[in-house]
Amino acid sequence: MRKIIVLLGLLLSITGASYAQQYRENANAGSPDDKVFELPPYSTKYKAWAGLGQGNSMRLELTSRQELARFQNIDSLLLVFFTDIKSLQDSLADPQTAKRIDYLIDAQGHKKLRIRQTKLAASTYLVGDGEPALLKLQQDTVFLLIAVPAEGESGLRYDRLGFFLNRYDELNGLITAGLNRIVAKMQTSEGEENWTHKRGRAYLKADPTISARHFFSAGRQAELSLRYHVSIQNYKNYFTPSFNLGTAISIINKDNRNTFSVDWEPVFLFAHDADGRLQTYRNDFLVLGYSNRKAKPPGTKFSIGPAYQPRNALNLDLDFSIGYLIHNQGDNFVKHTFRLCVGSVNLARNMVSIQPCMYFNDFLKGVTPGVRVTF
Repeated sequence: MRKIIVLLGLLLSITGASYAQQYRENANAGSPDDKVFELPPYSTKYKAWAGLGQGNSMRLELTSRQELARFQNIDSLLLVFFTDIKSLQDSLADPQTAKRIDYLIDAQGHKKLRIRQTKLAASTYLVGDGEPALLKLQQDTVFLLIAVPAEGESGLRYDRLGFFLNRYDELNGLITAGLNRIVAKMQTSEGEENWTHKRGRAYLKADPTISARHFFSAGRQAELSLRYHVSIQNYKNYFTPSFNLGTAISIINKDNRNTFSVDWEPVFLFAHDADGRLQTYRNDFLVLGYSNRKAKPPGTKFSIGPAYQPRNALNLDLDFSIGYLIHNQGDNFVKHTFRLCVGSVNLARNMVSIQPCMYFNDFLKGVTPGVRVTF
């Protein structure tokens, strides 16, 4: 028993250190202005592209396809943008720099602007008749970020409109070039009759310069973390509270969280001894578990493609665990007792889990049903 506790302690200490290191790395990633002007990781699930001619292009990165409706009037948005940067035009006049402009409108309507200019390592010229003409081979980039209403989501979320241009000031001439019409085309209903699918991207049949792609997965993530929770359950006619302490590895992919866990679970049973005195008996289980859940808890409204999960939804999950008795007190649990729990109903935004369980020993001997509630 002591060896098991020492081993669990070692595992938990490694987990805590790994998690703390991962947290520090994430917290230190990027400069302070990157945290303001970059998209939050895994926040966009729909992208659309459009060619604008002369090597210029446009890209929309959205939290869902429904957000296209917010960009039906790009012309007005760009007019506001150019009004706000008018006083900075002189600082952008150098033709030998590659420019990136980030323009953000937050949830309160406040506007923030970042300008980055990179001096090109070499100068390129077009030579021939007359004076050599300076060639610029690296495009300028203009990003417009607009905050998305929270609607139950935690943290900041943005839609981003990006322009990739030979020169940033060419964007001014594109305002009247039909950008609103391009967005209207992007809203063409999805289906084989309107779109052609190639290599994971859909191309609009009526205008193949327009393409789009759903990202049903927010990206694959892996987490190693500490687990602890409290449970109440019944065993035969006894009320048996317990707590769990252990580690878990979670893999998040395609909006699902797959979790593999190992826990130490002491179960406390209250019974009278031979003299009629109430005694507390602790019985320790080693528990291996697996669960599959949506990456976002119920109670929030979020989209997976065009589908939405309503608030305060009843969440049915695949949940499996098997525990083995590694230490017992008293005569209530026999040696080689197992506890099998399959399936769960999760309530209150995954804060409460209800599971049917079955206790047995050896090869399904002494089978006893039970119900387990975990907080």
